Amino acid sequence: MSPLLRTLMKKEMMELFYSTRGLLFFLLISVVLSAFSLMLVTNTELSLLDNAQALYMMSGIVLVLTMLIAAVYGSDAIAGERERRTLSVLLVTPLDLQSIVRAKLCFVLLLYVAIYLVGLPYFIAVGSSGQNLFEGLIYLFFLGVMLSLIFSAVGIYVSLSATSYKAAQTIMLVVVLFSASPLLLSASLRQSTLGRVADYINPFADAVNTLDAVIIDSEPFSQQLVRLGILAAITLLAVILPLYRAKKELS
Repeated sequence: MSPLLRTLMKKEMMELFYSTRGLLFFLLISVVLSAFSLMLVTNTELSLLDNAQALYMMSGIVLVLTMLIAAVYGSDAIAGERERRTLSVLLVTPLDLQSIVRAKLCFVLLLYVAIYLVGLPYFIAVGSSGQNLFEGLIYLFFLGVMLSLIFSAVGIYVSLSATSYKAAQTIMLVVVLFSASPLLLSASLRQSTLGRVADYINPFADAVNTLDAVIIDSEPFSQQLVRLGILAAITLLAVILPLYRAKKELS
């Protein structure tokens, strides 16, 4: 990584980890996870869930937060810099637009790792005496990495084209809403032919269904290859899109 890219990454990290907004960001994540953990302990119905089911639900919450945060950050990546009049400053350096996009994507990965580490004590607390804790944590990590790349890359692609940050953010919130359809649709609708196809092409649905299969049903890795392959292909395509668009902007 070039010194300029390291400087840009350091700038992003300073804004997140050494600012009031960054501290509130991690505080909000801790509050959400703490509140749900307390619900699992104090609510009569939720407290009857076994530890594997509780771990699965906590993992789903982290994936939802990851998807939302990556989408919002991605939509701000270029459009926000443009509105704050800092994009032109970056572009007069030897960094090109593709390098800025790569740095933004790398930062999203670091951001997800931070979210995962914040949530790790909660996962262990709710799932320590249940089944498939270790396997669930490994799958959650890599699924979260792919989701963060997908939604941040799509957000950056939208951000490159949008006329304003608000427009980019609105589009990405709609994308997140449609992606969260597994949480909104009934089981019967998802079992239809159209519902099954939608589940396979929806990265969030693939991630949630994989966690369900691994944590709850104890299915082996070989049975997850189709969903993981689809997720990997979507991730690769999503990352290529903003890089290609940035290259076209330069030509």
